[in-house]
Amino acid sequence: RSGGVALQRAAGAAGSYAALLACELGEEDADQIAADVGRSAVDDIGVVLGDLVFEAALREALGRVLRAWCARRAGGYCQGMNFAASVVLAVMRAGRPAGGGSGAASPTAPSPTAPSPTAAAAEWEEWEEAAFWTFVGMVELLSPADFYAAPEMAGLQRECRVLQILARSELRALRGL
Repeated sequence: RSGGVALQRAAGAAGSYAALLACELGEEDADQIAADVGRSAVDDIGVVLGDLVFEAALREALGRVLRAWCARRAGGYCQGMNFAASVVLAVMRAGRPAGGGSGAASPTAPSPTAPSPTAAAAEWEEWEEAAFWTFVGMVELLSPADFYAAPEMAGLQRECRVLQILARSELRALRGL
């Protein structure tokens, strides 16, 4: 539980996902998101889920989630968030059946068991909004305050150092060193 549901309720209609998506995005944020979306998908998620159309739809959803984040937190977007949001989107989507189908449907390619393209699109929008609020909860409530703080992103740098130490330790163990 990320706390995203409580943040969603507190945001009210003026801060809803739909309202955030309707906000104008600054040119710098728009350029950064456009660059980041293409390089932040979960590797081969479409292959893993057996639906390459899903991978394209996931990238579109990622762009919208990052746009909404920028509207919620002006100046609060930085590189690295794109990877976290991409993982949240992929994991949450992979675990949700679409219209009773396989869980890999998109608004442009609903599963064969989905009742209609309109129903599949509505389900996708509901899921995407839930993923957005989960991401918001992770960043605002669960991550240390300096995790994504520009320019050094001290929290992210600490996590990368810990991962590096663990990787070195495990590699030594695997190699028998």
